[in-house]
Amino acid sequence: MKCAEIVESMSKYFKKQTVIDFLLLNRKFEGEKYRICNEKLIDVISIIILSAANNEELFQDIINWGEENGIASPATFSRRKNFLIDLELIKENKIKEGVGRPKLKLKLDQQRFENMFGKTFFKKNTKNNGDL
Repeated sequence: MKCAEIVESMSKYFKKQTVIDFLLLNRKFEGEKYRICNEKLIDVISIIILSAANNEELFQDIINWGEENGIASPATFSRRKNFLIDLELIKENKIKEGVGRPKLKLKLDQQRFENMFGKTFFKKNTKNNGDL
């Protein structure tokens, strides 16, 4: 699936900022600096999860979107999520809603991410004065 197709399908499922963050990260990690031989250190699945975690999206929504759009299997998303958790780049918070399993909301560890890869994301504006 091409980047434009991924972005188009993401815009139907996720917050606008998640799509913007995906584009920023995709651009950042496309260079040779983040490659080991011919394999990308941070692949498109990781970029999607990091972008979603930066915007506190639900992991189940990511899995559903990925499976519906033929991006990857739920197992692939789970393995990549666990890899990013092991790197301490993301955390998962359990959200209990009614009966059944709790949902997992992903959260990016901004400081850890910046320490590993430098600044990429805009800081969240809490004053709402229009500045980023």
